[in-house]
Amino acid sequence: PSSRPTSRTGSQANLTAGAELRPPEHSGHMDTTSMYSRFSMADGMSYAPSVLEGLIVDDGQQYNYSDPVDSAFPERSDYHVFGDRSGPWTFRGTLPSTSGNANKFYVMQLLENTARNTWLVWCRQGREGSSGQSGVVVKGQLRPVAEVFLKKFKDKTGNSWMKRGNFRHFPNKYVM
Repeated sequence: PSSRPTSRTGSQANLTAGAELRPPEHSGHMDTTSMYSRFSMADGMSYAPSVLEGLIVDDGQQYNYSDPVDSAFPERSDYHVFGDRSGPWTFRGTLPSTSGNANKFYVMQLLENTARNTWLVWCRQGREGSSGQSGVVVKGQLRPVAEVFLKKFKDKTGNSWMKRGNFRHFPNKYVM
């Protein structure tokens, strides 16, 4: 199905100006309480907060897309795929096999629970034909959760999420 936005007022995803959050560098569930005055993007550059705010909708609208929450996510009835004016924040990539083994897949979604005013990054990966391994990478407020999504997308594809319309394939990276 196509991803067509509908909007309604009263978004609970309002962002405030000020310091950006960057999760600490470690594996597993990340704490998103560390605050920094600048925002380090997945491309290694540091940007003022307004750059991220231009990417994430803060216009009083909540964009709802028809993209389904990954079927392996246990709380899928309580969450929906986050979307901004650029589209839904969901990615399914394939890592082509060069050795004849099965291709690998990677699913990543930025999910929102408006009732709890919380966001999370859900990832699932494995070999094509299997259900793979899955888990919540980070859970918290939108800004630090979005940072993790952006960084993971860059790490897995070599591309910037903001420029995904001009997606390029890089060796040993996932393709859309």
